[in-house]
Amino acid sequence: MLYSSLVCLAGLAATAAARPGQDGAAVAAATKSEGRFKLPFIKRATTTTDSKIASRAKTGDVPFNSIWSMPMQVGTPPQTLELLPDTGSGDFTVESDLLAASLRGTGPIYSPGSSSTARQLPGYTYSECYGSGYCDSGIVYTDVCTLGDITVTDVPIQVVNSASAKGGGQTGNVGLSFGTPQAANPRGPSGFLWSIRSALDSGVFTVAYDDSTNSGEFEFGYVDPSKFTGAMAYAPLDVSSSSGGEWITEFSGFIVNGTFIIYSWPVILDTGTGGSGVPRTLADYYFSQVPGSTWNSAWNQYQYPCSESLPDLTIGIGAVTKFTLPGSGLAAFSLDGTNCLSKLGVSNSSPYFFAQNLMEELFIVFDFDNAQIGFGEKPKSGSSPGTGITSGASAPSNAGSSYVCSGSGFKGTCQNIAWPNFACKNLAGSNVNYNVEAFGPDEGSCTLYSDSICETPISSLQGVKNPGNSNINSNVGSFVCTNPAISASGSGTIYLCSAQNWGGTCNNYNWSSYGCQTLDEAHMKTVGSAGPNVGSCMFYVDAHCGYPASSTPLQNPGTGTLSYGNRVGSFMCI
Repeated sequence: MLYSSLVCLAGLAATAAARPGQDGAAVAAATKSEGRFKLPFIKRATTTTDSKIASRAKTGDVPFNSIWSMPMQVGTPPQTLELLPDTGSGDFTVESDLLAASLRGTGPIYSPGSSSTARQLPGYTYSECYGSGYCDSGIVYTDVCTLGDITVTDVPIQVVNSASAKGGGQTGNVGLSFGTPQAANPRGPSGFLWSIRSALDSGVFTVAYDDSTNSGEFEFGYVDPSKFTGAMAYAPLDVSSSSGGEWITEFSGFIVNGTFIIYSWPVILDTGTGGSGVPRTLADYYFSQVPGSTWNSAWNQYQYPCSESLPDLTIGIGAVTKFTLPGSGLAAFSLDGTNCLSKLGVSNSSPYFFAQNLMEELFIVFDFDNAQIGFGEKPKSGSSPGTGITSGASAPSNAGSSYVCSGSGFKGTCQNIAWPNFACKNLAGSNVNYNVEAFGPDEGSCTLYSDSICETPISSLQGVKNPGNSNINSNVGSFVCTNPAISASGSGTIYLCSAQNWGGTCNNYNWSSYGCQTLDEAHMKTVGSAGPNVGSCMFYVDAHCGYPASSTPLQNPGTGTLSYGNRVGSFMCI
C-alpha cells in the first residue's frame, strides 16, 4: 500500500492527457456519459508495519492509524484495484505482477499482460522514495479507466516492478493534484484531473465522509448542496507555491472559544495523508483552553484528560470567511484510559497538512476550474442545504488571557488578540487593516503581540513579560502595537486590564501586581507618533504609575501635552 509514496499512482493516471505541445506524451480520451460520477471509498485500519505508509507532514510524530481506500476499474476486461485517492500527488502508481511475489502486498495487483488495452509507453520510467525510507520504481503503461459512467482511455499508469519493501493492502494511489506527475521520466503527460475534464459538467470534485459508516464518496463534476449547510467557505489556491500541483492555500488565523488570533499559515489539502499537522502556535492557543492539557514530546502534540470535552476550532480564510471544525470530532484516541490525543498533530515546519482526519469533519470542494478549495460544514439535524460563498465572521465575544485596553473611544469588551505577522507597524493601508475591523476587537483597541514574531519591535519593550496566560508560549502580548487608521479622540483616562481578576469591560482597575517599564525619550516619540489615544500607547504620568489604588485612574496626557523634557508619561505600566 502506498501512502505518501502512493503519490504516483493517481498522478500518472492523471498524466493521461498530454497538454498541447508535449510531444511523445500519451493523450487520454474520455467517453462522456452523464458528466458526473461518484467513487465510494472506505476507511480501513493500517499499522506502522506497513512500510509504504508515511505522513508527508514534516515530522515523524503526526499519528494516524487508518487510510482511505477506493476501488477503481482499470484495463480490459476490468481489473478492480484498491487505490488511495491522493490530492497530494500527481502520480498514478500501482503494484503489478511485474513485481517479485515476495514484495507484493496483500491487496489486488494490476496485470498489464491480462489487459488487451494496456500499452507500454516507450522510454518512460519512474522512481520515487518517501520519508519512511520506502522506495519503488518501474515503467509506464497506458490503459483504460472506468469511472462510474465515464470511460477514459490511454491513461498513463506508473507500474511498479521494483520495491525496497513488501507492500500493504492497497494496489497503489491515484493522484488528484492539478499538476503533472512528478515521478515519471521524461515528464510530459498531464494529470488525471485534466485527462477527465472534458467528460465532466464542471471541473470540480468533492469529498464527503460519513462517520456512522466509516465510508465516504468522491463526487466528480458537481457540488451537492445537501452535503453541507450554510455558506461554503472558499480559499484561493496558491498556485505559485504549488510546483507539483498540490492543493495549497493559506489560512488567515483561528478562533478558539470566541477569540480570533490573526495568524497566517500555509496548508496542503492532502487526502493521501492520514494525520494532519498544524502549527505549534495554533496548538498552544487551542489547548490553553483545555484544562489539564500538557505537551507530549513522544507524540509531538498535546495530550489532555479524556474527561474534558474539546472546544470547537474555527479557522479563518482572508478577512471575513471562516469555517468551524466541531470539537466533538477532534478527539483521536486514548493513550492510557486517562489521557487522550486529538487530531491536531503538530508539524515542525510549513507548509502544514490538512489531511484525512480533519477533512472527515467537513465537506471539501476541490475546484480546479476556478483554482479554489471550499470548506463546508456538515449538516446538523434540521439544518438547511448549503449555499454559496461565505460572508463575514462574527467578532469574538469572550474574554481571553491578557489585555491592554485604552482610549476614551473604547467601546466594548477586550479580547486577547495576536497579530503575529503585522505586529509593531503601521496597519493603515496594509492588507490586514480590514481584518482588524472584521474580527475585532473593537477596531483595534486591544492589541497584544508575540516577542518571537513581532516584525518591528520597540526595543525598550522587548522581553517584557506578559502577565497573562502562562500556558501560551513566547510571552504573547509583551509588545504593544497600534492601528493608526483609527482616529484619536483626544486626551482622556485610559486603563490597563489584565487576566487577573478580569471582570468584564475596562474600568478603574487594580494593577498592583504589575510594574512599570521606563521609556527613554526616543522610544516615547516612536510610540507616541502613533497615538497615544488610539488604544495602544499607554503613557502615564510618572507620579501615577506603579501601584495605584483600584479607584485611581491614570491620566493619558496625549501627544499635544507630552513634555519629553520633563519626562511626563515616561513610564509604561505593564
